[in-house]
Amino acid sequence: MKNLVFALSAAALVSAAPLQAQAFSGFTANNDGVEFWDNLSDDGLALNPNNCNSGFVVTGVAPTSCINQRPNTWLPYTGTPANEYWNLSGNWAPIVFGAGTYTLEYLGGTTSAGCTAPCVGGDIAGANLDWGIFATNDRSTLYNFNTTYPLPATLTAGVSWGLWVNLLGGGTAFSDTDQQFALFGFGRLDPTTYIAGIEDNGAGDWDYQDMMFRITAEDGGTPQEVVPEPATMTLLATGLAGMAAAKRRRNRK
Repeated sequence: MKNLVFALSAAALVSAAPLQAQAFSGFTANNDGVEFWDNLSDDGLALNPNNCNSGFVVTGVAPTSCINQRPNTWLPYTGTPANEYWNLSGNWAPIVFGAGTYTLEYLGGTTSAGCTAPCVGGDIAGANLDWGIFATNDRSTLYNFNTTYPLPATLTAGVSWGLWVNLLGGGTAFSDTDQQFALFGFGRLDPTTYIAGIEDNGAGDWDYQDMMFRITAEDGGTPQEVVPEPATMTLLATGLAGMAAAKRRRNRK
């Protein structure tokens, strides 16, 4: 198992509040597109009404006849159904994880069939597209799960981190700025495990099942918002005001 280590950098640590997770209470994945990830998948559609998106898989709704790219043999789903997705009022939300130790692994049945060299496991929907993780304070260094760090892997991060993927047609998407990522959770049933889904096309069908994998926070970490919470900003503003007043007093003296 590979071990990735992000160097500690106190300046990069940002106070952040957890995203607001919306429960699936009474909800069934139905391809209606109301939730940002719940769209009919175009992957191998061929008039198959059972084409599934990531929500069909993780909520246990997807039938065995469902066409799914990644994980390509992970049906039917026999694990605990997901009951949360990380969002902002049903819409896509930035995804960033805080400093800590995490295990990242493929879901059962995931293979790299159709992936050509130099892919070593981790292709996106059979295409040899690079993807992986990055430290949010350093987008110039991209840790690549396609070629260099095949899962499973252990991540020890001293700074917040996110996901990235190279897109069909060119370009790179990041989980704190782009809609290419969806994140599902299990609430109180398993508060430290998440399933991430990746969309490989900037103008895609938004099924988020071109790659799906599991993230486990070994030390109880949770997803993080990209911006500081209001209370933190207020505290910061108060501190800055106090510093300015102290400087004025010194100048008068």
